[in-house]
Amino acid sequence: MNQIKLIIIALTISFTASSQTAHVNYLKENSNEPSAYLNHLFSQNDLVFLCERMHTEMTQYDFVQEIISTDWFIKNVGFVITEMCTRTIQDKLDSLLLSEDLPSEDLQNALISICRNNSVHTLWSNSSFYNFVKHIYELNQKLEGDDKVRLIGADISYSWDSIKSKNDAKIAIQPNRDTEMGQFIVDWYNNDSTRKALVIMNTRHAYFSKYSAAKYTKWKLPHTTTNVYLNECSMSGKLINKGVWDNSFETLGNKPMAFKLKGSPFGKDPFDHFYNNKQKLIWEEVFDHLVFYNPIEEMYTSTGVSGLVTSDFEAEYNRRHKFRWYRKPKTFFQRRLRNSKHQEIKIKLYRKSGNRVYLRKG
Repeated sequence: MNQIKLIIIALTISFTASSQTAHVNYLKENSNEPSAYLNHLFSQNDLVFLCERMHTEMTQYDFVQEIISTDWFIKNVGFVITEMCTRTIQDKLDSLLLSEDLPSEDLQNALISICRNNSVHTLWSNSSFYNFVKHIYELNQKLEGDDKVRLIGADISYSWDSIKSKNDAKIAIQPNRDTEMGQFIVDWYNNDSTRKALVIMNTRHAYFSKYSAAKYTKWKLPHTTTNVYLNECSMSGKLINKGVWDNSFETLGNKPMAFKLKGSPFGKDPFDHFYNNKQKLIWEEVFDHLVFYNPIEEMYTSTGVSGLVTSDFEAEYNRRHKFRWYRKPKTFFQRRLRNSKHQEIKIKLYRKSGNRVYLRKG
């Protein structure tokens, strides 16, 4: 019995090593620098979906900020469409991002107002979003007129001002949110098909499978839409393809790279980003392209925005929790509504152990 186990282990190791060799060889011959690769994608497509990692992961927005700050993006694209903003706050976004030389207090107040009202949740305390909006504002201070980068909210229309009961909140949530977001993107594009946009959607909303905003957009605009997976672990906290992908990138020094999935060893691997794969999909059926930006060990999350819950906002904050659509109010949870909950910066680091990935306090 022990001999059989040893043989199985040896065969598994041999297969994994062979698979990794094929992946590494493909990367050596077919990968490109990510910014140049995305520039090329936009020369062939008008809508490029980028699969956001966990909302709170910070380093992915270093990558996005690098991309939107390039000359080619500013001159040839100029728009970012995001799931992290409802259409209801578009005026707030435009007012802030097209403004010039705001006093620091006015800038902070505008950012806080957006973070309090950008989603169907009580507020948005992810540090990454606050920093991203602030970065666009600071970038636009260096740009003139039509060159300023625009941020477009694609999520459903939702305003806490109109929510007076839990039933109001339930009614306001669209049953087909992905269809609503997808149709919004299609309408935005059809209104002026000379425009291009980087479309940031979280995890499954960026898939070309299941029922997603990206798939809907691809269905309506098949010749101008593509999507990109940004490397991370799976949604269940496992290394992709049992670590073969991460080990392949590490073999090449973890340098940032991008490549096409179709026809690659990566594209032929079973799709394992989502919690299950009942359809037996492979990666190239879900994503067209892949960007490796940084290794797991460099990733981290951050929550908290200073000044998000002030004394004059506490009553409204508690009211929103009372009527929130996604969870029944619970007494023990209500007791935790303190100023520090969404203002204290809390950092967690990604850590690997075998083929698992865990979040540890920084």
